[in-house]
Amino acid sequence: MDENIVKDKVTGEGLEYNTQRGSVVLSQYGRNIDKLVNHALTIEDRRKRNLAAEQIIAAMEILNPKIRFIDEYKKVLWNHLAMMSGHKLDVDYPYEIIPEDEIKSKPEAIPLIKKRIQKRQYGRIIGEMIKIAIEMTDEEEKKEFIQVILIQMKRTYIEWNKDVVSDDVIFDDFKKLSNNQLVLPVGFKLPQSYELRNKYKNVPNATAKRPRRDIPKNTRKIR
Repeated sequence: MDENIVKDKVTGEGLEYNTQRGSVVLSQYGRNIDKLVNHALTIEDRRKRNLAAEQIIAAMEILNPKIRFIDEYKKVLWNHLAMMSGHKLDVDYPYEIIPEDEIKSKPEAIPLIKKRIQKRQYGRIIGEMIKIAIEMTDEEEKKEFIQVILIQMKRTYIEWNKDVVSDDVIFDDFKKLSNNQLVLPVGFKLPQSYELRNKYKNVPNATAKRPRRDIPKNTRKIR
């Protein structure tokens, strides 16, 4: 008798507990699909094995209907079938199957950027935006882009410090971050701090409770 089968004292029937079973490769399909895949591995006739694989794919699609929202979901299903069989199921796959070594291979580590950030309250993105502005050749586009950077700097500063800030501070920091390679737009004024802070607070809420409509006093309730 299989060690994974425990005898039920009341009915005498074999009970199989999940804690005593092997792990499921892809939990979204359940243990029964795993059993079908293992059975397909034992089929010697290739034609019958191909038919079994197609039937398993159909069952997988039913058990995981959300997969239909994925582009080329059929290809994903066949790749999942290969994964569940440990890439041992020899059938006529209608799609290219990702090799097992590519699935198990670890992605290359992303190197950490250790360069010190100047003016940390603005983050690294502002510095990258300033670099782009320096390289821009169209003066009109550069002017508009500089204005966008300045507004974003003030918004970020307010979020960082939770306080108001004068435009002179933003302009001075901008000059330092650009190493005086960018010129401030003549006559440009930044929005007030409260305008930036409350910009999205006045957007109508679609889920807000609607006001109750007035009902005429002489309207009687119909029973």
